[in-house]
Amino acid sequence: MPSTLVAVDGPTIWGLAITGLCRDSDLPNFGELLAIYVDPGCMRTGVGRLLITAARERLRHVGLVQASLWVLDGNVRARRFYERDGWTFDGTRRSGIIGGTTLDEVRYRCTLG
Repeated sequence: MPSTLVAVDGPTIWGLAITGLCRDSDLPNFGELLAIYVDPGCMRTGVGRLLITAARERLRHVGLVQASLWVLDGNVRARRFYERDGWTFDGTRRSGIIGGTTLDEVRYRCTLG
């Protein structure tokens, strides 16, 4: 069920969003925004808004009504973006080690309706 949405302008990829079923065992029947990326040169152009809207629609299309995502705790810009889109921090945190560095993430949720 994973799905990748790609924002393009001619041959140029401006961004992408990946959705799927939620991988967290405490959120059965949730979708998940697994990743979203917008080329830095395309930030603040509406590409991110289009991608996240399409991602929510994709999850709704497969019958899901709620979704989650994980974001780095210190990524203030991304957290504001998600909050403006209606996502809320649900109080869940996790830490992982990538490349020898411990990274702290927080989980957000939204209703897809």
